[in-house]
Amino acid sequence: ETKEFFYVLKGKIELGLINMKNQKESTYRFERDDCFIVDLYESHTVRALTDSILIILLSRIHNSKNPDIFQP
Repeated sequence: ETKEFFYVLKGKIELGLINMKNQKESTYRFERDDCFIVDLYESHTVRALTDSILIILLSRIHNSKNPDIFQP
C-alpha cells in the first residue's frame, strides 16, 4: 500500500528486494547521495554496510494501527 523513497545521507547500504507478484529477488548497493524508490508489492530489507543515515519518505501518512512497515 505504501511507496517509499530513500535518500542515503551518509554511509553505504545494501537493499534486498522481493517482488511479491513474481517472487523475483534482487540485491543492490547504495552510498552517499544515492536515492531509490521501493514500489508497491516489493518487500524489502535495508542493511547498513557502514554507519549510515537515511531519509525515508512515505507515499501516505503513517498509521500506527496499520503501519504497512515491519521491523525485526
